[in-house]
Amino acid sequence: MVSFRKKFTNYKSFAKATMQDMLTIEELKDALILEANYMQSSYIENLGGGKFKIIPFPIEAQFAPVFGMVTGDFNTDGNLDVILNGNDYGVEVSQGRMDALNGLLLLGNGKGNFKAQTIAESGIYIPGDGKALVSLTNAKGLNLILASQNRGLLKCFKNTTPLKTIHLLPMDAYAIINNINGKKRKEEFYYGTSFLSQSERSLRINEKIIKSVEIVDFKGKRRVIK
Repeated sequence: MVSFRKKFTNYKSFAKATMQDMLTIEELKDALILEANYMQSSYIENLGGGKFKIIPFPIEAQFAPVFGMVTGDFNTDGNLDVILNGNDYGVEVSQGRMDALNGLLLLGNGKGNFKAQTIAESGIYIPGDGKALVSLTNAKGLNLILASQNRGLLKCFKNTTPLKTIHLLPMDAYAIINNINGKKRKEEFYYGTSFLSQSERSLRINEKIIKSVEIVDFKGKRRVIK
């Protein structure tokens, strides 16, 4: 605030100042006080009826800030998994870098719980100042995960398991995926996800376990892919 320049003429006085020293009683009277009381990277489940359930990711996902995030069935078991990209080098020198996250794959069980995989198990290794994360499909139908690192290398990871790729139309909003075992799940499609990221708008499915896919666009129009 500009007024602080006159009130605090050196760094020492500003560093020792309390909230009451910086602002008058009149200025504080109508102040909006916000408190951050939940700092864990988490999965939030929509229970319906305006109710939600929050489940923190495993401890391995809490070692550093998370910026990039991509979901998908990366081990082809029919459940959605999550890949994370994180770390933060843009902090005060006295604090040190927040760099304990080297990229992470979390395998989902379809019930809202996830299991962290080691680097050796997943092949995901993003040791730098990780930021954006996107999912693409190459000409051979294989899934590519691209991870950016601020002032570092762009990393590319290839999933060697070929799956059927359904390329979406511009107005497609979400899909209802019906499995052979009778289970179903809803998967939404976005324009822009996590940190300045835009993944390819496509749906990758395992035809061995999926019976049909119903795609719904933003106007409610439906089409079924068997």
